[in-house]
Amino acid sequence: MKRIPLFAYLLIFCLQGKSQQLIDNASLFSNQEKSIIISRLQDVKDKSSVQMLIYTLKDLKGKPAGEYGLNLANKFHIGISGINNGLIVLIAKNDHTIQILAGYGLEWLLPDSLCQSFIDRMIPDFQNHQFSKGVLLAIDSIESRVASADWSLYDFKTDQLQNGRIYSKEYSDQRRNGLYRRVTESGPQFSDKYKITINLDGTDYYLSYSKYMTALLEKITKSHKVTLYFRIENLQSRQLQLSGAE
Repeated sequence: MKRIPLFAYLLIFCLQGKSQQLIDNASLFSNQEKSIIISRLQDVKDKSSVQMLIYTLKDLKGKPAGEYGLNLANKFHIGISGINNGLIVLIAKNDHTIQILAGYGLEWLLPDSLCQSFIDRMIPDFQNHQFSKGVLLAIDSIESRVASADWSLYDFKTDQLQNGRIYSKEYSDQRRNGLYRRVTESGPQFSDKYKITINLDGTDYYLSYSKYMTALLEKITKSHKVTLYFRIENLQSRQLQLSGAE
């Protein structure tokens, strides 16, 4: 059987509210298997607040997997708004395709290489048509990465700054909009060297570059103010990990 290709895109999408946890359009699972999968998804949510959606379909109808996944992200809302800790597992049966879409706030825990390893572990079970077993294995792997993270939103004005905690702050710098536009137009190489400065309690901290920095700068140039959500990556080096923007 042909190896299932990986399409792992960590996309910017607002994940909020309640949503279905399993949508099985490809009829891959029995009713009993659906019950077990939903129970595991709920268990992960209860323990970590990270919400997952398992979405299956027969085929992508010729659409690129990334485009289809983005449409799903815009349609279904899971995870915590701003913190963006939701995740979608897309399975296209006839296309032999699995895609993992992790919210912005999960990028630091679920990089592309790790998502690929999760999918690689699923492939033997899928080749044997044991789809439920493969999905449960993926859920276990994801839970092992996200369960110990702190997903609470802290107030930097009243709470002590600590590594791993998530904070939010309004950001606006109209004076630099021209520079931001040049950054977004010059491509990833220049963007990779660019850092946004956020002042917390009189100290400047810097957003570490991510693949979404250009999209963030575009959002800043189009809005008078944005609320940035970020996790403190390293207090000593004053590095922040972007979680989301609204």
